[in-house]
Amino acid sequence: LCDEPFSKRPTRLGSWIALSTTADYVKAEQIARHGLKTHHDDFILLNNLAVSLAYQGKPHDALEVLKKMPQKTSEDLSHATYLATSGLLKFRLGEPDEGRKLYRMAVEDAKHKKETGAVVSALLHFAREEYGLGGRSKGDELVKEALLEFDKLSALQRIMANRMLELVTPA
Repeated sequence: LCDEPFSKRPTRLGSWIALSTTADYVKAEQIARHGLKTHHDDFILLNNLAVSLAYQGKPHDALEVLKKMPQKTSEDLSHATYLATSGLLKFRLGEPDEGRKLYRMAVEDAKHKKETGAVVSALLHFAREEYGLGGRSKGDELVKEALLEFDKLSALQRIMANRMLELVTPA
């Protein structure tokens, strides 16, 4: 980011790492907001901002960000991400049944497009929400489903998925 302050790539990656591997949601928000100063309608930055806000307990703010995200069609590779983030927000807004439906749609969309990283990510984030509601068995089932996909991930994706798994699963 210091080398390329106007590039969206470092802010996309930095906000994602803060969200997915360090669980530093304030830092993820800061990085995403920095990138949005020059890339106002970047889907990934808006998504990462919405997720960071939701995880900070600000689902209504996150919903406002979601509304600003460019709409994704079912043919778009980012459609699964949009569905998963919508599912997260439904959970955080007290509508878990709708959240489950959206997360499941995200998983199926990513599977259809053979985007295994997105499948695993959606399942692990989905599991986190189930664990948060006290649904240990539901969360465990989702983690098992995600683990079945791990052998299809690249070595780097597997490392990142394992870190996400550590953050998601209760002790």
